[in-house]
Amino acid sequence: MPSIVFDSLKGGLDRRIPQTVGGANVQYVLNNAHITTGGKIRKRPCLLRTATLEPGTKGLKAAGGKLNTFYESGTITHADTRFTPNKVPHPTLSQLVTKAHYAELFNGFLYCAVEYADGSVFHHYLDGTVPPRVTDVNCPHSKQVEKLSQKIYAAAGPNVRFTKTADPRDWTTANDAGSIAAGTQAAGSDTVTAIGEFKSDLAIFFSDSTQVWDVDSDPANNALKSTADNVGTIYSKCSATLAGDLIFLAKQGFRSVSLTALTNNLQENDVGSAIDKLRNEIADADDPISVYYPALGQLWKINGNKAYVYSFARSVKLSAWSVFTFPVTIEAATVLASELYLRAGDICYIVDKDTFNDNGVIPVVEVEMFFQDNKSPGMLKQFSGYDGVVVGSPQIAFRFSPNTPVNVTDYIQIEGDMRAGDLFPLEVCATSIAPIFRHELDEEFELESLQLYYNNLSNL
Repeated sequence: MPSIVFDSLKGGLDRRIPQTVGGANVQYVLNNAHITTGGKIRKRPCLLRTATLEPGTKGLKAAGGKLNTFYESGTITHADTRFTPNKVPHPTLSQLVTKAHYAELFNGFLYCAVEYADGSVFHHYLDGTVPPRVTDVNCPHSKQVEKLSQKIYAAAGPNVRFTKTADPRDWTTANDAGSIAAGTQAAGSDTVTAIGEFKSDLAIFFSDSTQVWDVDSDPANNALKSTADNVGTIYSKCSATLAGDLIFLAKQGFRSVSLTALTNNLQENDVGSAIDKLRNEIADADDPISVYYPALGQLWKINGNKAYVYSFARSVKLSAWSVFTFPVTIEAATVLASELYLRAGDICYIVDKDTFNDNGVIPVVEVEMFFQDNKSPGMLKQFSGYDGVVVGSPQIAFRFSPNTPVNVTDYIQIEGDMRAGDLFPLEVCATSIAPIFRHELDEEFELESLQLYYNNLSNL
């Protein structure tokens, strides 16, 4: 009996084409689940509440073996010794810290850029100096910051200013500190919107273009290497390096830039084109953040209560997108000792692949395949049954009318290895069919394979 087999599902979420047209290895809907390196669909890791922080701090940045938070005035001590509160006073007013845009160790001390309730941003170097604020008049005190070549780089309108080598408090010393006039090389907008490290070079973003600069401890050696016009970003914290590429959020969607070995030109790579249609879920005023989750080899692009997750493994040719939805709004994310920590208000969570609910809230896993006609379009088929292998107890249903996708069979609960006994009955006559899975139980779930059996009525 002919059959349709779904056993290699590593394509991930793909919204480039209608649900009526697509392969058997990609998914039209993939919520709260991700693709494994084995090409299976697995329920996402869940949030395990790990700490309730004392009120008054913001941010969450791993550095120096600690999870660092930030506050403006008074004295705050975290009872949980994994967390270190850092006092970063506002220079003139008592303004609460609202965000920590950047924090990283520099010569053993934390360098940070924090935003306050009045909208101002100031840089601090926590080397014991009182006050810790960087007071050099040439420090731009911007939220776009990067450490490279023993210098701190920060956006300054059309330029990127940098410090003296090995001295993040000195933004002035001639022939060592200085600035990169990136705006003079920009084809469109000349305001720097984000900066990041790309293959030991400095990536400088504008809203509509991207530049890569070769930077050196000796500024005389700084040089523009490549430019990509018509692709940039307006989001200061949504770029991250993954497997040699720099992935960021452009107007078009998630994009990657890379230097080709032959031409040495910066090229746009449509790494995120599969989910471009979800781009409008992120508003211009939003402040998405990026974090790499090493335990699963995933790059998370977090915006509010959603994460757009890119699962990548070059060794098994895996590059798949999915969407995670959480019951809380995520304000900060960081990785310490390969563990991913998320902050929502004063609650901190650890992302745990062995936990199956978000602090008591069970996520709804939704998986929808594309309609499959088994390479015989327009021919009526009588679907008689199915089997497969799952972990957990999901529900399954089938869309059976490509022109009327609301037509769906009743949901049936399945579990385990269904191949041992009789086929599960499926009484549907259709030219093509699209399986749907839904799982909302406090347990592990994985879809390993599904096989649908049918007769082609045109051959009878």
